[in-house]
Amino acid sequence: MDVPSRSTDAIEPAAALARIETSWHSLVNLVTSLSPDLLHEPGVTGEWSIKDLLGHIAFWDDNGAATARRLAGGDAAAGPDYRLVNDPEAANRASQSLEQVISELQVAHEHMMQTLHELDGFHPANIAEDTYLHYEEHQAEVESWLARRHH
Repeated sequence: MDVPSRSTDAIEPAAALARIETSWHSLVNLVTSLSPDLLHEPGVTGEWSIKDLLGHIAFWDDNGAATARRLAGGDAAAGPDYRLVNDPEAANRASQSLEQVISELQVAHEHMMQTLHELDGFHPANIAEDTYLHYEEHQAEVESWLARRHH
């Protein structure tokens, strides 16, 4: 897979929204093409399964919306450190069903997109790591894992 440039310097908000949706749909299409059994199999990235990754992405979509709102309100404070929240967030979702995680993922993504559409002049660089760059990163991991499984 050709991963688009990680640069966010020159991207306009409308282009960022389009890239978010393109990257999102690419990831969702990949995941929905897989058998449900594969979604629970650990080892995609570290010990995480695709289900774990989907819950992780839901968390960071919510964070992307919160970051955009916070920055639009003039609060430049840093958001959560991913190194401190990723494992506890995964543990919080471990007992959730795949259906619950997928529902949370869809709701979080819709909420984040609604938030971005409602904000005037959000800067794409502020949400890239929580959105399209994040989807592209994890799609590449899933694709790599699938390739390793077939060899």
